[in-house]
Amino acid sequence: MTQIGQCLLCEQTSALQHSHIIPKFVSDWQKKSSATGYIRNAKAINKRFQDGDKEFWLCRNCEQIFCSWEAPTAQHIFQPCNRRDTRPYAYGSWLLKFATSVSWRSVHHLLSMDRDQFQAGDAILVQDALRSWREFLLGYRPNPGVFEQHMILFDLIGSMADVDSIDLPGNFNRFLVRGTYINIAHAKGHPLFVFSKMGRMCVLGFIGIKSPHHWKGTKLHVNNGHIGGDVVIPVEFLGYLKSRAEKLQSEYGAMSEKQRKLIRQDYDNKTECAIDSELFEATLADIEMFGKERTFKYS
Repeated sequence: MTQIGQCLLCEQTSALQHSHIIPKFVSDWQKKSSATGYIRNAKAINKRFQDGDKEFWLCRNCEQIFCSWEAPTAQHIFQPCNRRDTRPYAYGSWLLKFATSVSWRSVHHLLSMDRDQFQAGDAILVQDALRSWREFLLGYRPNPGVFEQHMILFDLIGSMADVDSIDLPGNFNRFLVRGTYINIAHAKGHPLFVFSKMGRMCVLGFIGIKSPHHWKGTKLHVNNGHIGGDVVIPVEFLGYLKSRAEKLQSEYGAMSEKQRKLIRQDYDNKTECAIDSELFEATLADIEMFGKERTFKYS
């Protein structure tokens, strides 16, 4: 499926592809590792999906360029992380390009839903980030500059002691390893970073962060490096993750009884698949940490 228009990346008029915002390998993994074989989207919680969000943004050439970065990321980072292969993972120049492309797409997607969400000065800053990322993706500049790309690889939390007893929501493990989420984080109303979460793999595109030295072991480098080793992140970031998990939990609480019944039927019809699914494992981890009442707060 195509339509004629101006490519968002190269700005040439061409047949635009129906391109994924979050790469297709992520939605493919979500379906395969789910208990039901479907995807749920918090924006339309009462629908079941077979694919992620798409937009007519990229010409065929630019789409293929993005795919050339997505393939090694899936093979060398995303899949080993989900298999829980020994970390850290080595990467080449493709990973920074991949992360930048995700941040660039995520911001454009959020702006397409609400272009007036920023004040004048912040809107200029966001546009500066988009311009720097686009120029880096096209090879017009050697790096993203101050608009850095960072990556964090999540896993299940072993116990509350691991997170200093912060009052986490009962879906936190499921959010960490299953959730796919796009958001722009703010502090005092100003944009800090765009948050693109793809299961265990999370990309942070810095926009207004003034102290990047508080983040260690997460920055992606131009040529090569390793990701998934020891990291240091600001304690405020855990609070941000908590707020995102709470919001997602609340959105799932709005699911209709009809959809809940469909989910229960899927579990009953696919009991063996459900028990073997990653979602089931994450749910058990939440039960162990928080108890059944908090785990199934909105069930």
